[in-house]
Amino acid sequence: MTFLQDPEFGDRIITLMAALVLVLQIAAVGQRWLVSSIRIFAVQSFLLAGIAGIIAYFNHASHIYIAAMLTQGRTAPLAAGASRTKNRNPAGD
Repeated sequence: MTFLQDPEFGDRIITLMAALVLVLQIAAVGQRWLVSSIRIFAVQSFLLAGIAGIIAYFNHASHIYIAAMLTQGRTAPLAAGASRTKNRNPAGD
């Protein structure tokens, strides 16, 4: 059995990605710029799609792949729209 087939490896990857989502949420709370908040949200959505994909892979649940693709499909336009706008200071400085 390779490490990609080991369920404990999947558990560790999911835990790592969930910790990254938590760290990004803390960063989003302290963020004042709207564009940066949108980018943080996009990265969080990407990580959540990855978590769903990993759960689908290790549980052999093909229907969860659909949820992962829908999450990722919702994130891509959001991140693209945020990258076209300029970062502006909300205080007007």
